[in-house]
Amino acid sequence: MSKHSKHSHLHSQDKSSEAYFDNTHKVMLKLSSVSGVFLVGIMAAILFLVITVVEDFTDDKRMPKALSGQINLQAIDFKDALTLPLAGKWHFTQQILQPSEFDKLIRKAKVEDTTLDSISVPSSWQDNQINGKTLSNFGVATYRLDVKLKEKYENLYLFIPPIGTAHKLFVNDELISEDGLITDQASLSAPSMTIGIYPLNYVGEHFTITVQVANHNYEWAGIWSNLRLGTEVSLHEEQYRKVLQTTFIVAIFFTICVFNLIQFSLRPESSQPILIAFIAALLALRELEFSFVLELTNIYDFSFNTGIRINFITFFLTVMPITLYFYVRLREEMNRFIVYGICVTALICSAVALLTPPKIFSQLATAYQVFCLFVIVYIVYSVVLATIRKRENANVLLLGTLILFAFIANDILTNLRIIDSIVLVNFGLVAFVMCQNYLTYTYFINAGVQNKILNVSLSSKNKTLEELSENLEQQVAQRTQDLEDANLKLKQQVNEDPLTCLLNRRGLAPHFERARKNFEDMNLPFSILIIDFDHFKKLNDTQGHDVGDIVLESGGLLMKSIVKSPAVVGRWGGEEFLVLCASSTLEEARKIGEELRKEIHFCLTQEINFPVSITIGAAEIKQGESTDNCIKRADEALYQGKLNGRNRVELSTA
Repeated sequence: MSKHSKHSHLHSQDKSSEAYFDNTHKVMLKLSSVSGVFLVGIMAAILFLVITVVEDFTDDKRMPKALSGQINLQAIDFKDALTLPLAGKWHFTQQILQPSEFDKLIRKAKVEDTTLDSISVPSSWQDNQINGKTLSNFGVATYRLDVKLKEKYENLYLFIPPIGTAHKLFVNDELISEDGLITDQASLSAPSMTIGIYPLNYVGEHFTITVQVANHNYEWAGIWSNLRLGTEVSLHEEQYRKVLQTTFIVAIFFTICVFNLIQFSLRPESSQPILIAFIAALLALRELEFSFVLELTNIYDFSFNTGIRINFITFFLTVMPITLYFYVRLREEMNRFIVYGICVTALICSAVALLTPPKIFSQLATAYQVFCLFVIVYIVYSVVLATIRKRENANVLLLGTLILFAFIANDILTNLRIIDSIVLVNFGLVAFVMCQNYLTYTYFINAGVQNKILNVSLSSKNKTLEELSENLEQQVAQRTQDLEDANLKLKQQVNEDPLTCLLNRRGLAPHFERARKNFEDMNLPFSILIIDFDHFKKLNDTQGHDVGDIVLESGGLLMKSIVKSPAVVGRWGGEEFLVLCASSTLEEARKIGEELRKEIHFCLTQEINFPVSITIGAAEIKQGESTDNCIKRADEALYQGKLNGRNRVELSTA
């Protein structure tokens, strides 16, 4: 072979190798980008679920509450497809009474002008005091609630949550639900905790709920979750949402578990994947038991002892792999003896939960929650220290850790009755595991292609130098143009909403500043319209999210075609849009709003063959008023428009 041929052959091999490494690098980058986008998407979904759960909790807090064993629901119309928590102060006595016997007790109290004892529902009865004395957590009791409605309903149903640890529930004198065995004798007790939705069989405008409860087997006793009253459809829809929420969480945990087991089989020298898989498996099992989703869907019903044991073992044991995972990543920041102490404590408590009855191991819960708070503080301290020292990926690790431990702290403080909140730890666990799975995945990818990346980088730099030496001016011009194009594209991405191609909040900001300046300098008024699609969640649920996107996109295009300069329209967030009516009075803005309302209702209803409407709140800037306050008044007018029936333009009267 001639020298020329040999040189050509080697050159050809170099080019083939370079192309191979280049393709590998591109694939790696795409995989990392896709995983990053997936992580952001999951985080957004978690945030949405958290907001939904917190909104439901907040709505429940605004509902009527029981006082002295009575709850007045005469202002509530159950035809509006809502469910109502029967929370507040219920009558309470630590003896088993039939409904008729409780009636006599109430009549006797009225005759003697005395007050019956009451305790808070939901709560464990030992969290309450009667006559200055804390109640024992073991024994029997009877709860009583008088319910007043505004009319007679023929389709009311009652959702009955787990009641600890055996109960009979009567509506008036009729036995509606029975779970476990009610008895004064602990040796004869048969604990059980199930849930269900039961018809109330044509109750009138006034009825009573009597709940007999016995607990000889568990640390917490009584009604610790809300009974809910509503129509059959509304109650089943509420439980269906909970099933979907649990399915989402369990599916993520299961997927992460399988994915990390595959990673561990390919690279067994790293312990991170197997720890993440173990954590995900424990969390999936705990979520299935804790949410009662298997019972709701008639797939499987855990016995009382099995369900409580799974609940506590997964709670106790999960602390160990989580701590070990942090120790593997942060060996220089964490003390191994402290880590070993945490793991031994978790194993001992798990063994107690496995080998002893619920009456014994459930008493460890409060102390273990306090222990978890100290573990949280120690791990957060270690992660913050690693971030300060600029350890690799410490920022992502810190993000997942803070989300998880903030939710854990919220739940522990809620269970300890220090704050009034709602259980959110499952969402924090999903966020945490997703962040750690992302770190494990990127580590796996980087370790597998590190040498190839170095070769690609070297080859790319050599090639760039050769090209620069051949035609430096042309490349500089090209790079300059590419940079300008990139800057223009970046500016569009920053200032525009990707779905509707309308301005976003950042893009609207300069227009607000200009309108404000014209108002202050030349006394030119401006008005603001805030637009919200009515019943958008219902549209998404019934027609699908793809149809929801069509409504937002087409609605944005319609608004853009109707709103003429100097007015400007943008997407304010979610299904809300904002129109800045520059140089317009409130009346002129109202006319624009009416045109928008009519056109959107007509065009979009025709387009998707489903009724679409919008409600608009309008406000005009006042002397001495900030732009933010004007927006707030428009938003308040929008809210008033919703209350006044929707599909209207509501003017701010403030």
